[in-house]
Amino acid sequence: MSPDLWGQLPVPEKIKTPYTILLEQAQILRDKTNGILIGSVKRGNPLITGFSMGREREELAKEYFTVFFSVNSEIIPNYTYTILIIRHPVQIYPLTVKDEVNDIAYECKTESDLIDALGITLSSNKVMAVLGGLISLSNSET
Repeated sequence: MSPDLWGQLPVPEKIKTPYTILLEQAQILRDKTNGILIGSVKRGNPLITGFSMGREREELAKEYFTVFFSVNSEIIPNYTYTILIIRHPVQIYPLTVKDEVNDIAYECKTESDLIDALGITLSSNKVMAVLGGLISLSNSET
């Protein structure tokens, strides 16, 4: 058998991934609206997000993970509104939050920075207007 050439492997930090944090927010949204609105969290390809760093697009796809957070309603099944997109490297931080509603990007160096950026985005007046509109549309469809 070959010798172990790996050395001491790192012990991972106990951090929540952006994907997990957004899943929790999706559940909170569903609970707060009694199931009228549904947060959708999907992993995606950074090539279609509009993020650009002046490098080859294929290179970006290899280096970054992308997570999309959208809102929809079961009552209006063919409509989805993208609230934000997170792009992060395999090390997770630093990462970028792209607030699609307010057209703002946040650079986050820590989980705390990410929570702050998400709080600003999700509670913004424009996002509240979108959610209010979706609730009204959903109520009028029943």
